[in-house]
Amino acid sequence: MEKIIESLPYFIVCIALGFVFLRTFRHMCTIANSDNHEHIILESLFVGFILKNGFGIFPYSISQAVDIVGMVISTFILAIIFAKLYSSTKIDGFFRKIGVYRTRNKYIWKDIEDTKNATMIKSINPETKEAYMGVLKYYEDYERHPQIVLQNFQYWENIDSEKPTKDFSKDPRCVVLIDTEKFSQILVVYNPNSDKVINKDEKKSKEKSFKQYLVKIPNIKNKNTSKTNLQNQTKQE
Repeated sequence: MEKIIESLPYFIVCIALGFVFLRTFRHMCTIANSDNHEHIILESLFVGFILKNGFGIFPYSISQAVDIVGMVISTFILAIIFAKLYSSTKIDGFFRKIGVYRTRNKYIWKDIEDTKNATMIKSINPETKEAYMGVLKYYEDYERHPQIVLQNFQYWENIDSEKPTKDFSKDPRCVVLIDTEKFSQILVVYNPNSDKVINKDEKKSKEKSFKQYLVKIPNIKNKNTSKTNLQNQTKQE
C-alpha cells in the first residue's frame, strides 16, 4: 500500500502528460474525445507513461516543479508536431501510392477544406431550388450534416436564374450560415494549384467540370485575395 501511495505522484504526472497530448492531438485532427472517464484515464496513463520515460532519457534536471512544467510544454509541442504530420497531404500522397484511398478523417469536411487556399462552395437546396455560393469560412465539427459559414457569398432564390437574387461577393462583412442537411447538394471548386488537385490532367478536368455547374467562379489564389478576384470578375461582366 505504501509503495502505491509513493508512486501516486509519478502516475499523476503520467496521466497529466497523456491527457495533454491526446486532447491537443485530437483537437487539431478533429477527432472526438471519449466520454468514458475510465477510458480517458487509462489511455492517458498509457501515453503519458511513454512520454515520461522518453523525457527521462535526458539527464538534465532543475527542480521537480520546473521539470514537470517543462514536460507539459514539451508534450504540448509534440502533440502539435504529430498532429501536423498526421494531417499532412504528403501522408495522403504516400497512402495513395500504395493503393490506400480511404480517408483518415471521420468527418468529410476535414478532407474538403483546403487550409492553404480558399475553397469555393456552392450549396443547393434540391427541394426549394435555392442556392448559396461563396468562400468556405467555417464548418461545424463532429456533425454528419454540419452548419457551414460562407463569406463573399451570392444567393439564388432559384438556381435556374442566371443572375443571383442577392450579391454580397463584394462585402466580406456579410456571412451566411447554411444547414447542409437542407442544402444537401454541395459543389466544391479548388484553386488549380491546390494540393487537393492530384495532377495536371485532373486539374483541367475539374476546372472544366465545375465551370459547367458553378456560376461566376473566380480564380482564387488564396483566402486573402478572394474578395479582390470576385470584384474583378463582377467588373468584367
